[in-house]
Amino acid sequence: MDDPPAGRRIPPLSINIIIVGTQGDVQPFVALGLGLVRCGHTVRISTHELFRSFVTQYGLGFFPIAGDPKWIMGWATAHSNLLPHSVSELKELNTNGRAIFNSTWRCCTEYEHNHSQYLPDLLIVNPFAGAGIHLAEKLQAMSPSLPRTMHHLSSHVLCVDTC
Repeated sequence: MDDPPAGRRIPPLSINIIIVGTQGDVQPFVALGLGLVRCGHTVRISTHELFRSFVTQYGLGFFPIAGDPKWIMGWATAHSNLLPHSVSELKELNTNGRAIFNSTWRCCTEYEHNHSQYLPDLLIVNPFAGAGIHLAEKLQAMSPSLPRTMHHLSSHVLCVDTC
């Protein structure tokens, strides 16, 4: 990919990467975040509390979102079509899904400790987090659509060799 014309570099952005899933889902986005930091951007990874130390050990920002990755994987394994088998399972899915959805709004509008206003310029959201385009629209932030699997990301617009 060609470098942009002189004077046409992307200005530093505040970027929030929202990830619902396992450490295998989080790891590629940490690598992406590190590349974006090298290009002068500020990056926050918003994911499950379980992955806080994994994210922060690389110096990236962190905000916790709801959801237990073990429950999510258990659900996905037991429900290959992602449909509940009973009313009680539907209620459980609704409760967990609502908690995740509500926390994705908080991770786009608050700082973790002082609850002052945080507004990202760019949202990068993995497909399991779901509400990315809606969050971006409400916040007037940019949000690229991502491929369903990370192995397709190598040809995505976000993957460039230069800043």
